[in-house]
Amino acid sequence: VRMITKCPSDTPTFLSDKCEAANDFKEHHYIMHLPRLNSSGVWYQNIYCALCHGDGKNLLALNNSMACSRNLTESQ
Repeated sequence: VRMITKCPSDTPTFLSDKCEAANDFKEHHYIMHLPRLNSSGVWYQNIYCALCHGDGKNLLALNNSMACSRNLTESQ
């Protein structure tokens, strides 16, 4: 499966950083790790990669769910 994981070179940094989902990015959020699929069958690493390729309106609705196996708190 081919997946687009980078933005075009002329993309503003705030968007390309979110697309590339760098773990050290100060505004890191789980949504950066949820892949997105468009109506033509193109996969994007996340919503931000789709947006920087101008494909934000052609995305299919996917059923995303998350499950945690451990209950961790900040002090752990």
